[in-house]
Amino acid sequence: MKFLVIQTPTYEVPIEQVPGMLAAERDWYDRNREYLDAYGWFVEGGGFGIADVPDAETLSRVNSEHPFERASTTQIHVIVDADVAVRQVRELLEQQGIAVPA
Repeated sequence: MKFLVIQTPTYEVPIEQVPGMLAAERDWYDRNREYLDAYGWFVEGGGFGIADVPDAETLSRVNSEHPFERASTTQIHVIVDADVAVRQVRELLEQQGIAVPA
């Protein structure tokens, strides 16, 4: 299952804590890289990941272990392949008798 995870800072981390958090973030990334299709930081603060995990428990663990998680607001969105989503919407419309051009 794929998820877009977005973290935005809720408060500013005290500057003296940043070096330790950066080191912890590197360790976190190395431990969880197998689950991340993409991972990046926003220039204005915060960041995102596209997590490809086997289940919700793994996603919860990966997210809760991120060092900046407690200083952030987290949004998690399920990702569905666009071709799959279009096919599903088309099928639903056709079931309701609405013609959908090819």
